[in-house]
Amino acid sequence: MVVMDLRKFPVNSLRDHIRFRFRTKEPNAMVMYGRGTQGDYLALQLVQNRMVLNVNLGSRFLTSLSVGSLLDDNSWHDVEIRREQRNITFLVDRVRVDEIILGDFKRLNLNKEVSDGVFGGFEGVFDGLVGFLGCLKGF
Repeated sequence: MVVMDLRKFPVNSLRDHIRFRFRTKEPNAMVMYGRGTQGDYLALQLVQNRMVLNVNLGSRFLTSLSVGSLLDDNSWHDVEIRREQRNITFLVDRVRVDEIILGDFKRLNLNKEVSDGVFGGFEGVFDGLVGFLGCLKGF
């Protein structure tokens, strides 16, 4: 698990690029999470063997993208997230989904004082999902 103190290292970006590989036998897990004080939110989850990305740039609207299948086969899978303001590209094993993030805001502000940004495993249950159990590399 990688934990980032978002009070000391806040994210305030117009563009992001996240890329990593993973493998797991678990069909459901929280892989990455961060949120900000202004309602910004980024969560990457395995839900029923699919990778689901939820993004909110501080508006009333949540944008949800889903891609992939059978991701709990303990084989290596590639994940890439590219964001340029409200344009987002989500790739899992070269299957690509492009979307416009809902709302008017363009910056991702992750600076929550009561929550760290976390990449990897979580202690216990988070948002109804158990922590990620498997291998991560290349991030």
